Amino acid sequence: MTLPRPLPSPVDARRRTLLGGCASLPLGTLLTACGGTLDKVKVATFNSPVQLPDAAIMPTTKQLEMGDRRVRVVVFQPDDNASARGHNLPQIAVRELESQLGRTCEIVDRSLANALDKELKLAEMSTSKGYLGPDVADFAVKLVMGVASWGAAYSQGSSYVDKKTGRTMITSRPGWTYQGRSKMTVRVYEIPSLRLVESIELEGNAQLSEQPYDLRQQAAPGLTQAATQKAVEAKSEELRNEFTPRGYITAARSNGKESIFKITMGKRAGVKPGNPVEIYTLRAGEVDLRTKKPSVEEVLIVKGRISEQISDSDAWITVDDAKAGAQIRRGDIVKVNFGTGFWDKARDRLTGS
Repeated sequence: MTLPRPLPSPVDARRRTLLGGCASLPLGTLLTACGGTLDKVKVATFNSPVQLPDAAIMPTTKQLEMGDRRVRVVVFQPDDNASARGHNLPQIAVRELESQLGRTCEIVDRSLANALDKELKLAEMSTSKGYLGPDVADFAVKLVMGVASWGAAYSQGSSYVDKKTGRTMITSRPGWTYQGRSKMTVRVYEIPSLRLVESIELEGNAQLSEQPYDLRQQAAPGLTQAATQKAVEAKSEELRNEFTPRGYITAARSNGKESIFKITMGKRAGVKPGNPVEIYTLRAGEVDLRTKKPSVEEVLIVKGRISEQISDSDAWITVDDAKAGAQIRRGDIVKVNFGTGFWDKARDRLTGS
């Protein structure tokens, strides 16, 4: 009995559907599907500078520089786990995570961050005071493998007799069904503070149905590997948006009725026309009893989109609500959502997801 091939990724299946379906889409549909942006000609009509007051809490020089590039992320191999040993699940999880994050982030070679890895392990034991080594990354990701399991069940199949013809109709064939599950946790640490900023639980399932032979142990590796890959794929958008680079408002222009805003993010940061954005301002919150310092709160002002006017280091954005947009200040934060671009929306329409 040969080992079953790894199950196909649902993303691959959707991609094939997308590529096949796009051939039949009218050109006009393709050109207008990601509407909501202003082209360069219309942006040029906003020629009246707007004097913006400064935000209550202005960004630092380093924060301004970070918006002009992709966020650097290093993904460390997880510690060994008995349930994952032998099936290469940690390697599969790391490879898929790097692939997904690499769409919007700069993935740092782990060999360049050995000192960071050691300090991160100390941070997990609460014995680190922060990372003081070379500036190699903005965030570190640590995978913690959870339980990986699989099961098998045999079905006798089912049928019924057609009353008109007297023929026996088969509704399901007898055979084995196998299912694999994989769980893990993604922990995100901020560099250089090594502060744990997010912990995301991942879980994936894979199934192999109506197998005529008892595969048992032969099916386990492929199922748990496919489930591990699916676990990362299922949270791929959430994971990418954890590392969304931050831009900042630097200027504004008006056409007499509404305004557009310039931000410190451009092509080098992976920004594209039509990307949704959210604009936040920072405000001092309650005083922390431990540090005796006020907390800082991010307050959402308005949502908008990236226009067609983009350079390597900056771009112009439109806002959805002109009245709310009037509250924007110079130095306010801009977050880009990379998960809902044109191709994602086209894929969802074509596949019904």
